[in-house]
Amino acid sequence: MAKTMAATEAKQRFSSVLADVERGETVTIERRGRPVARIVPVGSTLSGQRAAAADALRALRRETGRMDAATILDMRDEGRRG
Repeated sequence: MAKTMAATEAKQRFSSVLADVERGETVTIERRGRPVARIVPVGSTLSGQRAAAADALRALRRETGRMDAATILDMRDEGRRG
């Protein structure tokens, strides 16, 4: 579950904000109505990035089908030249 609050409120309730984050909640801090920071539980960002990368690879596999080793190596080498 995500929570959003103004910077002044977050400053006043910092201990409470940290307690929320320890319970797994994400807190977005806004200044003048615009998001400026996000406090997330340790490790959640990296695991989220890993999950997104795995999803992207699965989608690529569905789009391209099975590829032989030569095609994969050609794609790798093309990416290195770019």
